[in-house]
Amino acid sequence: MKKIKKFWCLMMILFIFITGCTTSGIHLFTVKLTGEIRDNSILNQPIKGVQIVDYTGKMLGVTDAAGQFLVEATTDKGVINLSFQHVDFETHSLELVVDGKSTHSIQVPTLYLKPAGEKISGRIYRQLITPEVVFQTTYATSAQKQMTLFDSQVVQGEYNLVIHEDKKWLIELLRDRGKIIYDSHKGFYTIRLNPDVDSFELVNELEKSDVVEFITPNYLVETQGNVAEPENELDLWNMQMLDMPTVWEYSTGIGVTVAVLDSLHTSAHPELVNMLPPPVDITGEGENLYLNGHGLHVAGIIAAVRNNVGVVGVAPDVSILPIRVFDRTEIASISSVVQGIYQAIEAGVDVINMSLGAIRLGDPAYDFPDLHTAIKDAYEAGIVLVAAAGNSVYGNLLYPAAYPEVIAVGAVNIYGERAEYSNYGPGIELMAPGGDDQTAPIVSTGWDKTEKYGYAAKYGTSMAAPHVSGVAALLISSGITDPDYIRLILRETAIDMDYPGYDLKTGYGLVNPFAVLHRFEHSYVFFGSVEAGFAQVRSQVIQVEVNGSYELFGVRPGPGRVVGWIDMNANLLIDSGDYLGESTELEVISGNMLTDVDVELNLVPGEFCAIDIGVIIWEQD
Repeated sequence: MKKIKKFWCLMMILFIFITGCTTSGIHLFTVKLTGEIRDNSILNQPIKGVQIVDYTGKMLGVTDAAGQFLVEATTDKGVINLSFQHVDFETHSLELVVDGKSTHSIQVPTLYLKPAGEKISGRIYRQLITPEVVFQTTYATSAQKQMTLFDSQVVQGEYNLVIHEDKKWLIELLRDRGKIIYDSHKGFYTIRLNPDVDSFELVNELEKSDVVEFITPNYLVETQGNVAEPENELDLWNMQMLDMPTVWEYSTGIGVTVAVLDSLHTSAHPELVNMLPPPVDITGEGENLYLNGHGLHVAGIIAAVRNNVGVVGVAPDVSILPIRVFDRTEIASISSVVQGIYQAIEAGVDVINMSLGAIRLGDPAYDFPDLHTAIKDAYEAGIVLVAAAGNSVYGNLLYPAAYPEVIAVGAVNIYGERAEYSNYGPGIELMAPGGDDQTAPIVSTGWDKTEKYGYAAKYGTSMAAPHVSGVAALLISSGITDPDYIRLILRETAIDMDYPGYDLKTGYGLVNPFAVLHRFEHSYVFFGSVEAGFAQVRSQVIQVEVNGSYELFGVRPGPGRVVGWIDMNANLLIDSGDYLGESTELEVISGNMLTDVDVELNLVPGEFCAIDIGVIIWEQD
């Protein structure tokens, strides 16, 4: 009897154990899995030969030529752990939770694998070369003139010079003959001679000295804007011409500082809230609202905020550093402008806008070496320099626009034509809205005698330059900070005007903000080669970043080149009209990373045999 009871007890325990195990899901069951595997490049090509492996290391199957798979996996815990392995791609792990009671098959979402291999980084670019031009002087007829020709005069008794000697040397030389009124602490000085001193004799003495690089009179510059009466006070045709509302979806200038060398000192204008304290006043005029006029207008074109009131600037979130260099006559000395430039350098600004200029009509080739010294220092400091071409309608640019370090900006009217007053000639680079008095001026922030702050209408290359300064700020905010590269992008994205290509009337054309920020749309790189009508690829094909840079991962060891390509017509064909280029021959070694591999792109000629990038086959080892 005891044996029978013992037997039934054992049977009961076994029954409970088996039942419990079954209800706990420990029993084995099989699930069918289907799916697709592609690479994570812009082409998302199917990957053949990917091994699907379970948690025990057992291979369940491989993908076919279409990247598809159908495998069966067995589990006893309601969880399936798989890994997807391929020699050219990083291993991808996947965990699936299944219900053994009802699940018999699962459609796995498409998987995208990252290529395995080495890394190459660099950038792509299109090199533009300014045509060589002959210096010329072409004066306007009286019928063309809309503004008075400005012939730079001098500040009597004042001179600018650069010396390669201690300051004490200059102090001693000027003893009882004059004094230093400005010291840049970089070797640049402005001196003022006593009225009874023979300036010719002293200047001659300095010119002969080995420690003096140059000495020149302290010439004057003037603003390049004129007051107009608009028919519609708040007609912002300039922003519409440049399609700024669309551009602001991509960049508004956050984190960028633009120095405005002008008449603006301080502003309580509700449209200019991003002013950086403390303001810089080179003139010593102090707080005088009336003096703000020209500079206030220029600053508004760059940075008036988006508040659904009044006007708006090209880069509404940019910060403005006002540097007053003009006195109440809107005339400034070269020394004042130089001081303003050095103040901007010290402040670490990103862009300097100079809606001003000077020229000696009797000697238009005279290049104001004192001003050029400061300009070169600003350029070396990595600052984008923008200046007005001039309003005198003759075939030479004013300085500083004429310097090679500066982006010279001419003006267009509401119809997109070069304004009749806009200077032209060697060095003209870009055009931008400047308006005129006959069709429509530029409306921006201004000063009103009654309301103190309101809106004003002006026209001139003074108004054109800040449009380009604003676009440069948008580009910097997007991550591109190299001044030469910014200049290259502005040139090659400009809308061509006048004669095809670069010309002396309109330069490279009308500044094009949207194209500037989308210059590398449909731009790709890969490692391999392009020849004989087909492409060999040893990496993924990736989209280039907005600033032209790239990081190419998954490069298989071996020889090859980085291929850069801009698909101008977005048809995924390398064909005529696109831009294509290759780096020098590279040897990719396992464990190594290649950096600064730049690729220059050239226009694909008409006879080029088109390559269908959509059917590129990965080269097999």
